[in-house]
Amino acid sequence: MDHPRLVKSVLLILAVVGLTSSFAGADSVSVISGTLNTSNYVNASGTITAGNGSVTIALSNNLTNSQVISVGQNISGVYFQVSGSSGSPSLTSSSGVSTSIVNGTATPLGLVNPTGWTSGSTGGYLYVCVICPGGNPVAGPGLTLIGGTGSGAYANANGSINNNAPHNPFLFGPVTFNLSVAGVTSNSQFSNVILQFGTTATPPVQMPEGASLPMIVLTAVAILSGIGHRFRRS
Repeated sequence: MDHPRLVKSVLLILAVVGLTSSFAGADSVSVISGTLNTSNYVNASGTITAGNGSVTIALSNNLTNSQVISVGQNISGVYFQVSGSSGSPSLTSSSGVSTSIVNGTATPLGLVNPTGWTSGSTGGYLYVCVICPGGNPVAGPGLTLIGGTGSGAYANANGSINNNAPHNPFLFGPVTFNLSVAGVTSNSQFSNVILQFGTTATPPVQMPEGASLPMIVLTAVAILSGIGHRFRRS
């Protein structure tokens, strides 16, 4: 079982260098990974949209109440690249609904605006996150995005979620983030969109430029406490 204050699940991912496609304006994105009914199973979806000087991200954690086991399944950040951008983004607004899970039962707490997430840039990527590179914000690790309805029984949630004051409350989807990003237009293209799960920041390394680069799948990498997944186009 996970320690109440520290997730130690070892999860496997495939590291991928280069993407064969990018998308303009807006697109739906999703990721399903891991083994069903285990703490490494994740199922998430969302949209990412470019506007004139802006990027909007909407995220949902699609796990059911009974599939939620560990905080390592919670969404804690998004990293992405977008053409035309310059400088770091600024998170102008964010909103979602929060819930607290005590004694195996979730109780919605109402709208959270802002969500406590923040934005920035690292290694050629822009990001929005609550568990962030450099330990910012320092108040975490609460308000990660949990699966389920945010209400009723979470019978399989372990000590990293249930009765865990440092991790409570949680957000449940959809959650929306509005970013101001200089240089971006409605014709800008996104690439290398990566979803982060868990309570450890896992910023990606710089991807080679050029959307036509072949996809190279590297060996599986074990990561302790937190995992980054690339969004797959739906």
